[in-house]
Amino acid sequence: MPLSTFTSSTDIEELIETELIDAFVAGFEYPVGAGMLVAQRKPGRGNIPVRFPRWNEIDLSGIGTSHAETVDAVDVDATTTESSITPAMQIFRMPFPDEAEVASQGKVPAQALAEALRALGNRIDVNVLASSTSATLTTGAVGTALTLQGLRTAIMYANAQDIPTASYNAVLSNSAATSLWESMGSTGATYALSPEDMKMFGAQSGYQGRLLGQGIFQSNNVATESTGFSNFMVPANSSSLGVVVQEMPNLRPTRGDEAELRAVSFVVVRAWWGAGIINPRQFVELLSS
Repeated sequence: MPLSTFTSSTDIEELIETELIDAFVAGFEYPVGAGMLVAQRKPGRGNIPVRFPRWNEIDLSGIGTSHAETVDAVDVDATTTESSITPAMQIFRMPFPDEAEVASQGKVPAQALAEALRALGNRIDVNVLASSTSATLTTGAVGTALTLQGLRTAIMYANAQDIPTASYNAVLSNSAATSLWESMGSTGATYALSPEDMKMFGAQSGYQGRLLGQGIFQSNNVATESTGFSNFMVPANSSSLGVVVQEMPNLRPTRGDEAELRAVSFVVVRAWWGAGIINPRQFVELLSS
């Protein structure tokens, strides 16, 4: 029985050098992984959970306003809490028949594998950014477009949480970034901009610049929340978003007895990672339409 799923010579016949179309596949543009840019990264060890411990705020409400003579002091303890991330492997196999590889002189399989690596890298970014939907600190609304005033309100909300940072990294969806860009160009918004502020958003995902003193990142992989988007803000100095990486996307060619019987080359593509919020007290979800 033949394999039910494989890249056949028919699938790539348009890409063989004897055809008029060039043998190299013209790949489309891929986004930069904004999640990896703003997250705190740690190495993993298999599927063992990686813990991110933190101190809780010490409560001094029970000590009173003054100490009476000879009275015992109130005992106060410092407690800790932790978040954890458990990596998991994601893996798939790509079969390439010898007929297809010979006909294309190896160029089509090589390009297909490059596309597979990019797709898996994009999947990691989607997974990392999806963490924002479990945030406990939330501002904004899914029915409201993000404006300069909305960004300033989000910054003030984050500051009110007593987060120890001088600035934040904000990751915005393409929709939120577009609304914010339009707001920057409105007549009433010019007072909010300074010479250091970015003047426009780029066409590509990734770091866009600084606005109102905050780092701005744009990604088309930002998670949806109800009818809107789950944008978020994390401290710039020590991110509250964590990523544990055991293996980045990689290729493992293999050709055993099964492959020889089928005249097929197998390439296993896999990655091993986990992501999550590692400090809920310092992670702010910024909802927008």
